[in-house]
Amino acid sequence: MQPAHYAAAAKTPSEAELTALVAEYYEALAGDVHKDCDGHWRISEDWSYGAHAGWFVEHDGYCYEGLEGDYGEDGPHPSREAAERCMAEHLRTAIAEARER
Repeated sequence: MQPAHYAAAAKTPSEAELTALVAEYYEALAGDVHKDCDGHWRISEDWSYGAHAGWFVEHDGYCYEGLEGDYGEDGPHPSREAAERCMAEHLRTAIAEARER
């Protein structure tokens, strides 16, 4: 599931930009009751049943519920760059939600 404002043609964020977004999200949670896992975001690459499955954005926190399923993931994505763009959009959405609370 991609956030409504996800743009496939968006610029791929750098490692520093993703790091800054994760830090900004964690700072936005400062006033909320949260657990350590709320500060962890991942991009994983999976293979399944003998084939490359793709890249997945993962977040198993409790404060942001924008990722699908019981495992808190979004994917598969066709490339790491697509997963990085998706993660940045999820983080921007999560930051906005955290600031609204």
